[in-house]
Amino acid sequence: MKNTAKNPRLRSLFLSIPMIFFLSSCARSCTESALSDVVINDPGILILEMSIDKELSNQGEGSERINVWVRDKNGQALTLKEGLVEVNGAELSINKSLIGNLPYYHSSGAMAVEEGTNYKATITLGDGKSYASTIDLPGNNLRRFDTPDYQQSSESLVLTWNEIDPKYDVTVSWNKHVASDSSFRIVRDYTIIDNNQTQLVLEPNFFNENFGVVKHIDFTITSEKHGKVSSDFRSDSFFNSTFSASRRIVMDEPGS
Repeated sequence: MKNTAKNPRLRSLFLSIPMIFFLSSCARSCTESALSDVVINDPGILILEMSIDKELSNQGEGSERINVWVRDKNGQALTLKEGLVEVNGAELSINKSLIGNLPYYHSSGAMAVEEGTNYKATITLGDGKSYASTIDLPGNNLRRFDTPDYQQSSESLVLTWNEIDPKYDVTVSWNKHVASDSSFRIVRDYTIIDNNQTQLVLEPNFFNENFGVVKHIDFTITSEKHGKVSSDFRSDSFFNSTFSASRRIVMDEPGS
């Protein structure tokens, strides 16, 4: 399906998956919860933020992450004293965030993130009781994201990708790097992609910025699936998975 976007359906701000993870440590609180020192038996006081992510960068390098944040009702991160976190039977290790040095549970990389796989996250509390949350990653996910390496601002830009299973929510986001004589800034936006859509066409007015010239643009396509969290935990818990790919397009100078 073709989508010609003279004025694509934009939303205020979309952050790519690595940036979301980078900021998530302090999204709620930048201090560790005092509950890290307490044996917890009640799952109803805990918030789970679980993510399974796979990314292909602009340089062609891949990365995979399985992360679980456990938080108290105030959003403060904690570790489970005498408890543990497992995904598909493999215990996750405790890591510390770059911002705030806060604890979270992390796969060491031994577990691959693959489509067509069911993942079960099991949280065991201090009393030995376990609670399972699940997410199923159907096949036909993101495998290809094609863009030109260079683009003339006077021509339409065409982005294409493979057909993605409609069970995933798909977005295309971008960071425009804009320069003027005295400043440099990044303009971020995104558009939601319809099911079965495999192409996005951006008309030349997409490259117009009043305060400068667009030098290059970083595009990211992201497919996201939402899983089912055990109802024993707080209702603001989530279990999501994302597949994403990024590409950089360099703008040719006018007249080149």
